[in-house]
Amino acid sequence: MKLNLKRVLAIVLALAMCLSLAACGGNGGSEGSKGTEGTKETEAKPGEITNIVMWLPIMFDTPDPQSIEDEVNKYSEERYGIHYDLEFVPLGDYTQKRNMALTGDELDVFWGGGYSMIKNGQLYDITELYEPYKAQLENEEHSEFLPRFQANNYFNGRLYTINYLVDRNHHLSFNMDQEVADKYGIQNMQEISLAELEELFPKMHEDFPDRDVIGPTGTTYILGNMFWTWDPVQDAIGVLPNKGQDDELVLESIFDNEDYINFVTKCEEWYNKGYINPDILSNTNQWAVLLTNHQICGCFDTFGVNNVAGSIRTRVKEVGNWCQSLGGGGYSINANSKHPEKAFEALMLCYTDKDIATVINSGVEGKNYTKNADGTISYPGGSAATSGYGGPTLYWALPGSETANLPLDINGPTYFKDLNDFCLAATMSKGYGFIFDPTPVMDEWTACTNVLNKYYYAMASGAVPVKETLETARAEMKAAGEDKVIAEKQKQLDEWLKNKK
Repeated sequence: MKLNLKRVLAIVLALAMCLSLAACGGNGGSEGSKGTEGTKETEAKPGEITNIVMWLPIMFDTPDPQSIEDEVNKYSEERYGIHYDLEFVPLGDYTQKRNMALTGDELDVFWGGGYSMIKNGQLYDITELYEPYKAQLENEEHSEFLPRFQANNYFNGRLYTINYLVDRNHHLSFNMDQEVADKYGIQNMQEISLAELEELFPKMHEDFPDRDVIGPTGTTYILGNMFWTWDPVQDAIGVLPNKGQDDELVLESIFDNEDYINFVTKCEEWYNKGYINPDILSNTNQWAVLLTNHQICGCFDTFGVNNVAGSIRTRVKEVGNWCQSLGGGGYSINANSKHPEKAFEALMLCYTDKDIATVINSGVEGKNYTKNADGTISYPGGSAATSGYGGPTLYWALPGSETANLPLDINGPTYFKDLNDFCLAATMSKGYGFIFDPTPVMDEWTACTNVLNKYYYAMASGAVPVKETLETARAEMKAAGEDKVIAEKQKQLDEWLKNKK
């Protein structure tokens, strides 16, 4: 946590380098950084301590981060010769700050590595480094989840990212403040249709006039993770309708997808009726904060089997439990890391050392959490916001939560087993495991991505006129080369399906 001159200089250099990175397209378009096959060190040599910088996302104030870092190093330095330099980065700032940091070598382990980073050469190839851990982690005792979902972290047979136990498959919920839910008799985990929700919205608008009816889940749009019934196939430039369940997988433009059009049209209707905050496009608050502060009645959110204190989850009937053909995700090693093998070891300790996993995921016992007799934990003061960390609420973005195995009291003692079972029960898109390589159409893909980012999320805010915006988006996507990109993606998808075992 302590800043030094070297780190300050690295940040200054990163600001300058990000301009040249944008101009030259990152690391020359190479496919990752190749790892070595050296022997993995598991014990520290006497007197040797390797400093590993690891960035963890946070949602709540962490006034004493040094205490968490000190606690984890109490175990890691003596056992493994590793000093964790933990940086706690607000979730809303994480992506931008991470991308800047990856231009230098001051960041070792980070969250959110994906396909574009592989192509830019920003991720270290961990294929050989992972082999000694594979049997230990990919088994029924540790996790049945990992073997199924790790597939999307490989590219051309090489591994760049380590998954963690999280509901990559989802239900879609309309989360409701407990007081709001109680008024209308809505129970936790109740199945509810969109039509039934639309009957409740005007009642909420009248009964809770000091709150927005529908809060933003994506900060400036209302559909959490843009999760409905279309499979974005990683980038939403060419999507699969019907959850990827059609007999023949045929890609179509997102701006022609019937379910997308219907949903964003609903968003516009809700916005015009006053159910959505008129300043949603400039919102910077996370939905959990808005819900905790009773500023919204509810919000559309993706989830698995976890609960949220002070609110209830519902299951939107039209969506169900399914998994998109994701583009991978988890924790990765910076290709520029000065100690990539030791950095990978530090990451793996979050999965294999229970003490380290516990601190990373829960903080310091007695300060950030307390243990209960049933094996669950509770927050001092009763909420994540008052705990001084809130890590257990962010289990879906932290490595090794299943190893720590300390579920929040609200989720019950069998939570991580329940989550594992939920993941295994998901309907998987038939495109799951496919990763599109846009290299043959990179210019068009980049142009289409810029257009998509202008309109895809904005229409899910309700604050823009859908009919006119759709027309503009279609015209700009066509001019950007969308037809060419979709044709190339379809070609690769067909080849992948042909060769799929």
